[in-house]
Amino acid sequence: MPMMLGVVRQSRVVRLVLDRGAAGASLAYLASELGVSVSTVRRDVAELVGRGRLVKVAGGVIRPHVGAGLPSRQPDPASVEVLSALARVALRDVRPGDVVGVGTGPGDVEIAQALALVQDVTVVTTSIPAANALHRQQTSSVELVVLGGIRTRGDGVGGPVTVAQIAALRVDHLVVGAEAANLCDGVTVGDVLDGESLAAFARVSEAVSVLVPASGWDTVKLYSAFPLPSVNRVVTNCAPPADVARRLGDRLTRVDGPGARTSGSGR
Repeated sequence: MPMMLGVVRQSRVVRLVLDRGAAGASLAYLASELGVSVSTVRRDVAELVGRGRLVKVAGGVIRPHVGAGLPSRQPDPASVEVLSALARVALRDVRPGDVVGVGTGPGDVEIAQALALVQDVTVVTTSIPAANALHRQQTSSVELVVLGGIRTRGDGVGGPVTVAQIAALRVDHLVVGAEAANLCDGVTVGDVLDGESLAAFARVSEAVSVLVPASGWDTVKLYSAFPLPSVNRVVTNCAPPADVARRLGDRLTRVDGPGARTSGSGR
C-alpha cells in the first residue's frame, strides 16, 4: 500500500509541474501542495527525473522539453560535423572539477555532447537542447543544472529570473556558439533574452570560449552580449576577418577540418 501511495504522489507531482507551465515548480511549492516534507518531494523528484518524466533545474523542476509551439532545429549533417569539431577544441581548457556554463546558440548540443566525455564537471545551462542532449547521455561524471526562466526563441530560457540565477554563480568556463561576431559589435544574438543571459554568464565566468562558424563572421544580430576582445579563446573553421585575427592573436584557433586539426597560434 505505501508503494501505491508513493506512485499516486509522484503522479500528482508531475501534474502539478505540468500545470505550472514552462516556469515549473519549486520543491517547497510541491511539498506545500502535497502536504509532505521537502525531503519526501526531493526523493520523488529524483526518481521522476531519473525516468525522464521531469527535468531538474535550479531550485525545482520543469516539464521535459517537447518542442510544442516552437520550430525545432534541423541542422544539416555538415554543420553538425563542423560544430562538433569546434566544440572539441573549445573544451580543451576544461578540467575535472570545473563548473562549465553552456549558453544557448549554435553548437550548444555539440558542446553538451563533448562535455559528456569530460570527467567530473558541473554543467550549468540555459539551453534546453543542450540539457536534453546531456540528459540522454546518462553519464554519472557530469552534474547537470538547468536554469529556469522564460522560454526564448532560441530554444533556451532567459529573463530576470534567469539573469538573477546566473549572477549568483561562479563559473570556471563559459562555452558558447556565436550566431554572429565582429570586432565592432562583439558577439551578438537575435533574441534579447538569450543575449541578456549570455552577458550575465560572461560576467561571472573566469574564462570564455566562443565557437564562430564561417557563417557567423561579419554579421550582426539584435543584441550585443559581450565584446569579442574580452574572449579567452575563439574557435572557427575559416579565416576570420583580418582585423579580428590581428586583435585576437594567439587567442584565435582555426579548425581546418572535421577531424579537429588546428592551425594558427592558438593551442
